[in-house]
Amino acid sequence: MTTGDSKRLLDLLLKLLAGEKIGRDAWLESNHLKLRTVQNDFKDIAIAIGDDNPRYAVVRANKTIAITRKAAINEKHILAICKILLASRAFTKLEKDALITSMLALGAAENTQLIKHSLANETNDYKPVHHGKNLLDLIWQFNTWIEARQVLSFDYERMDHTNKADTALPIGLFFDTYYFYIIMQREQAGKNFQAFYRIDRFNNIRTNNRVKISHPASLNTLEENKIRKTNNLMQLGHSTPIEFDFTGNPEAALDKFPDAQITDKKVTNGVHIKIPNANQNGAMMWFLSQGHRVKVTSPVSLVNAIQTEIAMMRALY
Repeated sequence: MTTGDSKRLLDLLLKLLAGEKIGRDAWLESNHLKLRTVQNDFKDIAIAIGDDNPRYAVVRANKTIAITRKAAINEKHILAICKILLASRAFTKLEKDALITSMLALGAAENTQLIKHSLANETNDYKPVHHGKNLLDLIWQFNTWIEARQVLSFDYERMDHTNKADTALPIGLFFDTYYFYIIMQREQAGKNFQAFYRIDRFNNIRTNNRVKISHPASLNTLEENKIRKTNNLMQLGHSTPIEFDFTGNPEAALDKFPDAQITDKKVTNGVHIKIPNANQNGAMMWFLSQGHRVKVTSPVSLVNAIQTEIAMMRALY
C-alpha cells in the first residue's frame, strides 16, 4: 500500500467516524479512482472495524458505506441518568452540558436525537444552584485525597460568608439535596469526631503532611450507610430515635427516613412511624415542612424544639 493509499483510507475512515455516509460513485469521482479501488477501500474499512467491534459497526447498503456507533450504555439508562442529573441542579451549566454530552456519546448514534429531544425543555430551563463553582475537578481531587488518606489544610466559607482556617482528614464523599459534601475526620482535645463540609465552600486547599489524624478505618467509627440514613446533610446535630404521627402519604416519610417503620399504634386517618436513629435538626426541618400532617411524640427534646420554632414563626406574622 502506497502513502497515497494510506492517506485516502485514513480520510475515508475519519469521514465515516464523523457520521458521514459515503457513496461509491461520489468516492470514486472525488478521488479519481477505479471502481475496483473503491470496492477495496470499502472492504478494507469493513475488515479494519470488524464484525465484533464493541463500539462501531459498518453498514453497507445501496452502494454506500457508513459507520454507526454501538451503545456502550443502554439508552434507557442514559435517559434516566441525564434526568437525575438535571433534577439535581448541582452543576454549573458548563459542566452540566459536558456531562450530558459525555453520556450521549456512550449511546447508539441513531437514538441520540431522541434523547436530546426528551431532555430539551429541562436542559433549556436548567437553573443551577447559586454557588457558581465548577465541581467536577474538585470532586475527583477530593476522591483522590480520600483514597490517599491525605490530611488537608483549607479555608472554609461559613454561612455568614466569613472564612475559617481548618485542618482535617477527608474520609467520605456524599451528594444530598443539591450539594456534594465531604465527611472530614477531625481531632480536638484528643478526641476524634466527624463533620460535614459542603464541597463548594472550600478555598485555598493545601496538603498537610505535618499533622497526623487517625483514619476511622482503624478506629472502626465510619459507617457511611448509617450516616446517609440518619443525617440530613444540610443540618448538623446529634442523632436520636424519633416517633411521630403522620396523616400524609406514608411513602413520603418512609422515603425520607430509610430505616423508618410503621408501628401498630392506631392514629386517626394516619399512621404512627418510628425512626431508630435520625439527625434531630434535619428531621425537624422536614417535620416543619409537612405542617399539620406531622405530630412528633418523641423525644421530648424534639417536641420542645418544634414548639419553640413554631412560636418564633408565629411571631413573624
